[in-house]
Amino acid sequence: MAGYDELSTLLGTNPDLVVLRRFGPLAAQVLLHLQAELLELDDDLEYLKAAESNDPVQQDHAKSWAKANESIARGGRSFRKELIEDVEGKLLRYYRFVGQASNVLKLPEPDRCDIDFLRTWLEGERGGQNFIKKHSDAEARAWDPQHAKDLMAVNRRTDRFAAWVGNTLIPVYHRKLGHRIHQKKDDDILGPRYFYNDGLFVAIGNIACTVLSSIIPSTSIVILYYIQNMLVRLLVIVALSALFSLTMSFAAQGHRYEVFAATTAFAAVQVVFVGGANFVVATPPQPA
Repeated sequence: MAGYDELSTLLGTNPDLVVLRRFGPLAAQVLLHLQAELLELDDDLEYLKAAESNDPVQQDHAKSWAKANESIARGGRSFRKELIEDVEGKLLRYYRFVGQASNVLKLPEPDRCDIDFLRTWLEGERGGQNFIKKHSDAEARAWDPQHAKDLMAVNRRTDRFAAWVGNTLIPVYHRKLGHRIHQKKDDDILGPRYFYNDGLFVAIGNIACTVLSSIIPSTSIVILYYIQNMLVRLLVIVALSALFSLTMSFAAQGHRYEVFAATTAFAAVQVVFVGGANFVVATPPQPA
């Protein structure tokens, strides 16, 4: 019977499968509660300011912490100091939780192929065998589809081209051909699994980017050479520039400023070529 030990082994040996709930609504509840506490303390401080105007001793505490400490040393109280210390504790807790929540909420959603595999493994007879659901309905709902927007991937793929291949192409390839070619790993603990190397997808993306970086500029020059209508040339420049920017964004994964600069340079080269190229048009012989 599978259990958390087997699930931990699966996640530990396949970091891409470490998919957890981020508990966004619960985090928001805590933040709202902490904020409400601070708002109450802020109101208390405003009330204290008004009350201090009628008490010369407490009024001095608003001007000098030394006076407040002297009053406490003599066995008195400093309402301002007590309130500020209370604010300090709650404010530090609030800031600490905000910082931690911000880091967690920035974690991306899992790739579809990873969460699909994890759900399949948890439910499979040779995998998790629904061990969580058999013991706790609450724990079993962690990866339910209705919580898809509340899931986070601790180690999501950084290469989005590789992720696109894994999410879109590999499932189709596996159903049609991959399950016949690739070796299936099977053991008593984790059950049957097929492995596809993400490094291969990254290499394919690099090769595709290199090839396209040569083909697109060369192709644009050839196309523009044979087009004589100026309006058509300009429309082709727009289309090829758009194709180039999409390639830079997706395959090369360039930053926005890099894509903008490269596309501008590419469009400029095409315009220069169109403006400087001389096209010889054959004219029919004139009658004698």
